[in-house]
Amino acid sequence: MPFDVNCGVVGAEMHDIRDYAAEMVEKYNPRMVVLVGGENDFLASRPPREIVGLLRETVRTISHESLRQNAGSPLSRSGPVPIVFFGTKREPSTDAFHPFYEEYDVLCQKLADEEFPNLTFVKSDEIEDRSLFRWDGLHMNKDGYALWNRKLVPIALDKLAPDSREDFLNETFPGKSQIHESDNGYDQPPPPTVTTIREWSEYRAARAI
Repeated sequence: MPFDVNCGVVGAEMHDIRDYAAEMVEKYNPRMVVLVGGENDFLASRPPREIVGLLRETVRTISHESLRQNAGSPLSRSGPVPIVFFGTKREPSTDAFHPFYEEYDVLCQKLADEEFPNLTFVKSDEIEDRSLFRWDGLHMNKDGYALWNRKLVPIALDKLAPDSREDFLNETFPGKSQIHESDNGYDQPPPPTVTTIREWSEYRAARAI
């Protein structure tokens, strides 16, 4: 999204994300954390349950550090920072891993449902069309990332604190993607007159989308 800080490292595995999590939270004191990870761990032959164990440690670290960062602040949150975790994509070049991806996504959803109220799991298994990936069939292109960004919009509006939500509403709505079907309407390309997230939310509300 336009106001984000990208802390990603190409080739990072879940243990790398876990090990840097506290440092990144301390450095940026984020209003929301968006996590993507796990797929590289399959290339390292880790089973789904082991990867989810590392994710659990990562979420716990981020949650604890965010509370420590804001302790005693007049703007202190009522709880740990919201965390959004995107599930696995179905990359055209990783067919052999897709059955394991499914098991992993189920376990990640269970982690969010049963252990961490501040964690939101977002399914991404419909991202499989080659047109959403670069030449290697592994990394998403700008259309794939635009779809991810639009999935994030309603979650951010729901989870962000009021002051942060107001800033978010004034951001530019994510660009057009080649996928036009979703269960929340935010994957639909906006009409030409809509330029901000606020305008898109008002457009949706007026039409009861």
